[in-house]
Amino acid sequence: MFTTDFTVRYNEIGPDRLATAATILTYLQDTAIEHSEAIGFGLDRLIELHKAWILLWWRVRVLRYPHYGEKVYSTTWPSKFVGVTGKREFTIRDIKGSPIVRADSMWAMYNTAKARLCAVGKEIAAAYRAENVRVFDTEYEEITLPRDLEKRDSFHVRKHDIDTNSHVNNVRYLDYAIEQYGEFEQPSEFTVRYKKMARPDDLIFPFVLKQDNVFFCRLAAVDGADFAVIALNFDKMYVIQ
Repeated sequence: MFTTDFTVRYNEIGPDRLATAATILTYLQDTAIEHSEAIGFGLDRLIELHKAWILLWWRVRVLRYPHYGEKVYSTTWPSKFVGVTGKREFTIRDIKGSPIVRADSMWAMYNTAKARLCAVGKEIAAAYRAENVRVFDTEYEEITLPRDLEKRDSFHVRKHDIDTNSHVNNVRYLDYAIEQYGEFEQPSEFTVRYKKMARPDDLIFPFVLKQDNVFFCRLAAVDGADFAVIALNFDKMYVIQ
């Protein structure tokens, strides 16, 4: 297992002085990247190997959003590798050791030279040391979109949304969905399913619907294919502080 720490900064909070959902996802993403750097398969090494990790989905449950200035500890570990994929688990704990976030995710290994998925490989899998410990008792389920989604105004990908892989950073899709939600309210759970890479100047067409306490957001391309599908659950906060 790999652990790093973060202190919630002013630019990472909302009007309620709590870290935003995008901040939480950024912490998780950065923890995974730092873990890879620590075991010798960071950004530069993967570039040498013509490989990159492609994120397939996130599933995040927030027990409590940390407040401005709070120090938290983020831990990650891979729970399994199968073929081209690797599953990664996360917890974020407060200074007392109490869990405030649980999450899991699925990643796929991508050969950048051949522009296709490839096997993770024994060397990389061995370096990560998968541990059969899961944060959730249930398996991930694909998001089932309801009918009659409302079509919203399209928008272009912003240049500062692009990361080192020359496509929209994974966190930005969550930002897009929350922007479509419109109100400032933090989800207690959210799932992000990535389907197609959005690149600079791509046009994104949002389709949305709030059903009961879940806000669904489909982010589609001009050809009708999905860039990502997001579900934000506002049902309850598991611990309110």
